[in-house]
Amino acid sequence: MLSSLTMKTIVGLTYVATTTLVVSASVIGGAGNLAHRDTTPGFELDPLTTQYCSYYWDTAGEFTCDELVEVWGLTMADFTRWNPSITSKCGNFKESGRSYCVAVEGEPQPTYSTTSTSTIIPTTTTAITSPPITKTTATTTTTTTPGNGIQTPTPYQAGISPSCNRFHFVEANEQCGNIAAAAGISLADFYSWNSGVGSACGSLWQGYYVCIGIIGSTPTNPGNGVTTPLPIQPGMTTSCNKFRFVKTGDQCGDIAAAAGISLADFYAWNPSVGTGCSSLFAESYVCIGLLGCQVLSPPPSGQHCGRLGVPITSSSSGKLVGYAAGSPYVASVAACAAKCLDTPACENFYITPGSDCTLYYGPVSFSPNGNAGSRAYYQQSCFKCPPIDPVRNTCPYKSPAPSDVQCGRIGVPIASSGTGLLSTFTTGSPYVTSNNVCAAKCLNTPACTGFFVTAGSYCSLRYGPVSFSPNGNAGSHQYYQTSCFSCPSKATCAMASPPPSGLHCGRVGVPVLALGSGLLQSFTDKYTSSLGVCAARCADDTLCSSFYFKQGTSCNLHFGAISFSPNGNAGSSPFYDVGCFPSCK
Repeated sequence: MLSSLTMKTIVGLTYVATTTLVVSASVIGGAGNLAHRDTTPGFELDPLTTQYCSYYWDTAGEFTCDELVEVWGLTMADFTRWNPSITSKCGNFKESGRSYCVAVEGEPQPTYSTTSTSTIIPTTTTAITSPPITKTTATTTTTTTPGNGIQTPTPYQAGISPSCNRFHFVEANEQCGNIAAAAGISLADFYSWNSGVGSACGSLWQGYYVCIGIIGSTPTNPGNGVTTPLPIQPGMTTSCNKFRFVKTGDQCGDIAAAAGISLADFYAWNPSVGTGCSSLFAESYVCIGLLGCQVLSPPPSGQHCGRLGVPITSSSSGKLVGYAAGSPYVASVAACAAKCLDTPACENFYITPGSDCTLYYGPVSFSPNGNAGSRAYYQQSCFKCPPIDPVRNTCPYKSPAPSDVQCGRIGVPIASSGTGLLSTFTTGSPYVTSNNVCAAKCLNTPACTGFFVTAGSYCSLRYGPVSFSPNGNAGSHQYYQTSCFSCPSKATCAMASPPPSGLHCGRVGVPVLALGSGLLQSFTDKYTSSLGVCAARCADDTLCSSFYFKQGTSCNLHFGAISFSPNGNAGSSPFYDVGCFPSCK
């Protein structure tokens, strides 16, 4: 670039008494050697700058827009043609920190047009363009895409769709994902309508307009009634209703633990952070809670969705579990519904908000009754949950079925080291209703890796490697591995990476006596197969707060405050707070 001193000298030599800047072509030419050497912009550059530019000026506060044009002996038409972000009245000019084209080489002869078909707000100057420029300023040529009758604000992002009819002005710190979410459009559409930003939002320009709607389009996500703070993490779920502002130094595991959610849920709700928290952006909001399940309106035909009544005895139906005042599941219909949809075999429930939420399995067991003791009754089909809210009351088969696993083959268990029976349910149990309900029970049971099932009469949960022998004789059942089903699993837990700060996540030591703390339960078999399985067993017990673990040897659950002393001597074991495993909370 020409230095400030050099250009100031040129200007000083040509400054006349009337204070009008006058620079001849010869003066500009005299700087030819410098211009020849400096052909690369030093600052941010308009992506639509002419491809024929041979010299750039880096602004540093020396000149206004008009002065720069005069110093270089340009016409405003030239300057705006080469730098499409600038309007004919010098609008959008940045006096510092931006590079502008001030000379070109090999540019084709401009063509002239006296009529304008552009949708961009017109100016009072004659329209002049060169072939490389299309719809970037108030100018036009006979080859410019015809207008769509909609005035397009300037400056706008490179590659904007010619069919655009809705625009958004990009402010500081905004990102493609939060712009798309706020506009109720998909990120794929945003990228399609604004090709100049790139496929990963690498070229989004502050101070420019982008397209957020085209002729004939409608928002795909019209909104969920929740005010979303900005900026948000790109790709954040549109079903969010609780947000956390990310500060420098925050980690995904810490955020999830503080919010009381699993790390798996955090990653699902904020997919752009990556599964290893490698793309968590500071100074933006992330999602830490979803909207609850909502009652469908109108309710599905033939379903009971809030009708008052009482339970009645019915074959293959019954009570699963009840929650009373003080439980979070009695807070609202949505909270009770979410618990039902998260509980294996639950198909319907009664609720009195604030005092009762009782989950039932099996067919409808309900009699309309408005007398004392009656409660609102809902079937699970009355609700719609956010699409990424995991539903675990029943698990669908994967389609197609995974290869190299057992998915429904008839056989019997066989004895094998490291394998065994967890629990068996028979006729009358809610978990024998169907293969899918038995699968949900397995995937919600720590250590469960597979099961034998005969719908209506038998559901037997197993742990360890496959212990199955094909056999079509009497007493045989269908055998399934958990990988045959597409439900999230609580059979094993993943440790947060990096581990949440302030917690013991694998430090070696021994238990110490502490008031209100102690050994809850000790296992030497099924829960010792892996760290994740031992963690799942702890997370499944509301009293468990921590555990010691040795692979294949011990899984000792503890309750109460931390009762741990760092010690590397014989008898020591790695110690873990249950909070190190937010995926199963």
